[in-house]
Amino acid sequence: MPDDWPTRFLEHYSEHGTRWRSAKAAGISHDTLERAERADPQFAARVEEARRLFVESLESDPAGGFLQKFRRGDVVAGIVLAKRHDPTHYIERNLTITAHFTTELPAADGKALLAAMFGQQGAPSPQRQLEAGSADVLNPPDPS
Repeated sequence: MPDDWPTRFLEHYSEHGTRWRSAKAAGISHDTLERAERADPQFAARVEEARRLFVESLESDPAGGFLQKFRRGDVVAGIVLAKRHDPTHYIERNLTITAHFTTELPAADGKALLAAMFGQQGAPSPQRQLEAGSADVLNPPDPS
């Protein structure tokens, strides 16, 4: 077992967030890691600190956080990993607002408001009455 395994483990774990692989990178087994944590509360606290560093890096990494750290831009993978490591801080929160308004609004204004709210185009305006002879501009004669 390498003498510097605790330092190697903590560095790898704070960067990658996986205990098993970090233990392997440090040259120890996962069982050895667990025994060391049970035997030394100070080491266990350092392991927890490394975990927190990793979790915080998921959001604040200068290279883009979730987008850059996980699966070539797979944000969902990053969020799932964050929930795994810190479920109390990475939870879904929903906000629902129910509002009731009453007003008197002319029907045309109501239609325009609803169309704007739903991103719909307004009804086409009626075509202008064409003056005599202007139909030729819109429908030129067939050159053949």
